[in-house]
Amino acid sequence: MYESPPPSIFNEVLAITTFIVFLVSVPSLLLVRALRPARMPWWLVVIAATALSWILRNLSLYFEKQIERDSLTFADPPTHLDLFWAWVPGAVYLALWLIPYAAVCVIRHGRPRQSRT
Repeated sequence: MYESPPPSIFNEVLAITTFIVFLVSVPSLLLVRALRPARMPWWLVVIAATALSWILRNLSLYFEKQIERDSLTFADPPTHLDLFWAWVPGAVYLALWLIPYAAVCVIRHGRPRQSRT
């Protein structure tokens, strides 16, 4: 008969998936910003990056906690989760991606020329 995989494998796959979605989310937001700047203002990029980071990081922590819970013995104490600061990785990741984004914008649009008078 068919045996279902252990819960920890399912939680591991979900934890990895949330991490991959996090890694793809900020470059995707910046790509939309580059292609359609009128539809994606900067305030929306920042809010979306931090909100997605908060959601995905909390989901990842939840799945990691489920993996830990599945492998705990009675002697292991549970660890504490700090869910409030989960938005910080998204803001830092966005800041890191702004460097290549700025370089692409300069290459794409060229440097502004100063008028000689």
